[in-house]
Amino acid sequence: MNRRSGNALILVLIGILSVAILTAGYFFLQNNNQKLPPETTKTVTIPSNNANALITYWNTYKNIKYNFLIDYPPPWSTIEVNNSRNNEFIVEFNDGSPPNPETLAKEIIVKENWTIDQQIKEEMPGSEPGVVYNEFEDLKDTKLLDIPAKTYRRSTPAGASHEITIFQSGQNLIMIMVPVGDKTFEQIVHRFRLLGSDKNENLGNWKTFTIEEYKLALKYPPQWQVDKSYYNFTRIGDTFPIPSQLAVDRESATSFESWLRNLPDYARYEFSTTTEGSTHFDVKEISLGTIKGYEFLNVAAGETGCERSAAFYSEGYVYTFTSAIGGCSSDGALFDKVLSTVQFVVKPSLGPTVDAKTVKVGDKVGALTVKVARPFRDQYSPITSDNAVISFSGLLSIKGKYVYHGGQDLLSDTACFEELDEKSLTVIPTMVGDERSVWFCFDNQEEAGQLLKGVKSGSTVNIQINNYSINYYPSEVYNTATLIRVIN
Repeated sequence: MNRRSGNALILVLIGILSVAILTAGYFFLQNNNQKLPPETTKTVTIPSNNANALITYWNTYKNIKYNFLIDYPPPWSTIEVNNSRNNEFIVEFNDGSPPNPETLAKEIIVKENWTIDQQIKEEMPGSEPGVVYNEFEDLKDTKLLDIPAKTYRRSTPAGASHEITIFQSGQNLIMIMVPVGDKTFEQIVHRFRLLGSDKNENLGNWKTFTIEEYKLALKYPPQWQVDKSYYNFTRIGDTFPIPSQLAVDRESATSFESWLRNLPDYARYEFSTTTEGSTHFDVKEISLGTIKGYEFLNVAAGETGCERSAAFYSEGYVYTFTSAIGGCSSDGALFDKVLSTVQFVVKPSLGPTVDAKTVKVGDKVGALTVKVARPFRDQYSPITSDNAVISFSGLLSIKGKYVYHGGQDLLSDTACFEELDEKSLTVIPTMVGDERSVWFCFDNQEEAGQLLKGVKSGSTVNIQINNYSINYYPSEVYNTATLIRVIN
């Protein structure tokens, strides 16, 4: 065999081997793809402008037959149930907790060939549509995805309630059943939409920014830049104090009304159009998913632009989104488009959880034992997820960032522990419904100061703690723990 024919044979063999490898790889991928649930996809949102922002990995449930999809966070899961006897299709949501017969179901129900009027008649046997009897409460007209809908509450004999939203989708009725007080599922429902109606589908190269402190994320156009210190968005090239395209802020409040009363110009902000001198204020009710709010349009005579603000109350805070440029011009539509992308981020718990409604002293939660379970303010209500102190005994070794807060704010001259690593988050308990980041301050400040002597604020350290306490109330409160030692 000469060298040329030998080389040709080698090339042929290499070619055959390559084809075999590619063919095997193709069938391997095809077989593996068949194992994926066809109606469940993984949504990965990576904030592009904040290295410390949350990275949320959400699953997306999609139902092509009934034309809807909804996002939900891990460790949540979904189960499909066909009730052919009643022509119902049910999607059940499970938050990963053990089965509990006293827990109300979290469901989306599709009733085939059914109408809103028929549903109301079924809820109120023998009554006319729209007439409210005692069988259920608070029937009212509302909107979901700009579709006319109705909401009402249905109670159980034990006193628990569902808030139910119903709307027509073609020949079918869709019912979304949210247990009253289930804040996480309320936020998941905010991600419900009909196929083809997703407001974020055509945003092209828009960027995502997550404000971890506020637990919310939004999208913004590529020609904007973000000042992360003040959550202020301006056009690229503009510098402060150029008026912002968008400013995001959050303030503590016991209610939306109390926040309004504390505004300097409260007299102007009635829930109707008012006129004062050369300026008028248009106020209208709007919503951010399931969260109700108001929009304020401040129009000053003689000016080409105006200030537009939207404000929403949720979980002890009022969130405001304000555009200081072109609120009345074409940029007003851009403001609306940005606002439509806002969503509150549900950060799934990695470690053991405790439910304020069922917790008892002596319960084992992970490696710890509950030693205190009481209301934070016992004069207002029994222990709930909005009013709770749950303390634990037991040692935990964790890793995170030591931060010393100076200044004159709530945490003035206080040593705290923040930004726990993922391994630490798998052992430290969280409370169901508590969507704050996991951080705490030391309850033995003087001793902690001695143990941390020489450690620079902002340093990542390994520590051992005891007496970890979850403290929750709609005011400026934080979790605590006793620092036992600094490991390194």
